[in-house]
Amino acid sequence: MLTNYKIIYQSLNNYKKKIYKISCIISTYNSEEFMAECLDDVENQTVADDVEIVIVDANSPQKEKDIVLEYQEKYTNIKYFRTDTRITVYAAWNLAIKNSVGQYITTQNTNDRLCPDAHEVMARALDDNPDVMLVYGDTYLTDIPHQKIEKLRQTEYKCWKWPKYSYEDLLKACMVGPHPMWRKDVHKKIGYFNSKYIALGDQEFWLRMGLYYNLLHISKFTGMAWEDPASLSRSQKAQEENIEIRKKYMHIYNKHIKSVHDFTSLIITYLSDGNVNKAIEMYKKIRKKFKYNIKLEELDNLFRQLNSKSS
Repeated sequence: MLTNYKIIYQSLNNYKKKIYKISCIISTYNSEEFMAECLDDVENQTVADDVEIVIVDANSPQKEKDIVLEYQEKYTNIKYFRTDTRITVYAAWNLAIKNSVGQYITTQNTNDRLCPDAHEVMARALDDNPDVMLVYGDTYLTDIPHQKIEKLRQTEYKCWKWPKYSYEDLLKACMVGPHPMWRKDVHKKIGYFNSKYIALGDQEFWLRMGLYYNLLHISKFTGMAWEDPASLSRSQKAQEENIEIRKKYMHIYNKHIKSVHDFTSLIITYLSDGNVNKAIEMYKKIRKKFKYNIKLEELDNLFRQLNSKSS
């Protein structure tokens, strides 16, 4: 799979230009049998009027294009792009994001399914939490393709119920569900998905985002994932990427945490000597030099205590 490509076909047939709050991005390759179900899922969302769909066909040999063109005749919110060669999922997502207009971005795998209110729930969570960059819900699991999500909603037989978000947990394993939603503005600040990755480029991006911003788990089911035994996430390449990505971000995290601990100890030393003003001066001087935003809560709480002592 390549990361260099050209768009050889695009269709904005019947597309209505307007302000969409949400852009749902879909990458497809050999997904003809799932495409109609996937589009129905998005078009039947409770906030469908606020959602545009941006589809990137990575030169699939199947007939997803024909299905999409049929749906464009019925709906006014679909964009379709086809590349001249097969590209990675993450290159396709980047292309979709760059051609989107929504304030919020969410992904949809063609063989997964969404709860009818998934987009509404996640968009509301972002609206209500301006300090949060990405939100995600819990996920039903199935090993049956074309499974109806309504059946699983009655049982919760097999699912991912995520714990409260923490960066430390994210370092150990992917804790972000398969149907997250995030603010499009983040791409201006930390870039796009690394398209060199074949299987786990999303996990790399969540870890990169988590260094700078808050993520939020919503204790509500938002979709269903098919545990496809042939999935790229189960491949040898995925195992190799997992080791590379976690090693990289664990090193960044450990280095950052050491700096935070050293700085905190220095301020406490000044306080022990009765040097409150010196401690405040040191905080203001060094705090802004921290590149990442993780594990700084205790430091900021300490600063608030310093201010109260000096006033």
